[in-house]
Amino acid sequence: MTVACIAALMQMLAPESAEMRTGLVKYLTGVPHIEATKALARMAIFSTEDDIRAAAITALKVRREKDYTDVLVKGLRYPWPAVAKRAAEAITKLERTDLVSELVAVLDSTDPRLPTTKEVSGKKITVVREMVKM
Repeated sequence: MTVACIAALMQMLAPESAEMRTGLVKYLTGVPHIEATKALARMAIFSTEDDIRAAAITALKVRREKDYTDVLVKGLRYPWPAVAKRAAEAITKLERTDLVSELVAVLDSTDPRLPTTKEVSGKKITVVREMVKM
């Protein structure tokens, strides 16, 4: 299975029914590819249904931690609070005590929804992270 195939499955099945996405978790569980692991991690933090998240987390328990750690850590700083909460829950359920420092760092950081100043082409500009539903 190639990276493009996994990406296509994720894109096509994301808006489908919970049953279809549960089937996707089952399918990805059997695919021994790093991109399948990352896709399972994304489902563990972005899915709104508890059973889909639980199945994805169960699948992640037998995967290499280094393959999905970045997805969980980035999820902690996601601008939608529900996703950040789910990322923290996934870290807890996966018993990732090695990520405690990341959890503490989130407590000390600013709200990811607030405006920040960035330097772009030598100029300081104010930016705000936005989520857009399509």
